[in-house]
Amino acid sequence: MQQLIRKISPRTVFGSKGDVLELIMKDKDAEHPLFIVAGKCNGRREGTGDNGPWTALLGRFMAQACDPNGKPTGTIYTAGVCHLPNYVVDTILGQLEEPGDTVQFKFAIGAIYDEASATSYVYTATPLLEARPEDDDVLQLLTTDAPKQIANTKKAKKSD
Repeated sequence: MQQLIRKISPRTVFGSKGDVLELIMKDKDAEHPLFIVAGKCNGRREGTGDNGPWTALLGRFMAQACDPNGKPTGTIYTAGVCHLPNYVVDTILGQLEEPGDTVQFKFAIGAIYDEASATSYVYTATPLLEARPEDDDVLQLLTTDAPKQIANTKKAKKSD
């Protein structure tokens, strides 16, 4: 079954912070799958809320909650707005280079216990689409044989 919702977010797909915390506290040593999200991002929206500034992805998105083994189950949620952890949003938006660009993505979003975090957990994101060098110039750069030494760009000092 599909359901159109206002936005894709951990809360709208999986549950509240309390629901996540309850799951995490059952096993503090495990990574807990929450949901799978896929989409095509073509923009952003910024704002400020109770927890400070936020950036949302704009485009076409679908998400589905996961069972404890990470298998998608239940309702497929569809929305034109997607809120994900900041580092995921930054990664996606970093690929939008020109107006009209679209970035496809698919991630497994989970959570792990983190004693230092204010919520006692942090979100994890595992990419589920394989990046191919021919489609990604940064991956191409990384996987191409490069000179073993970086050229020194400093000019040598003249001796008197």
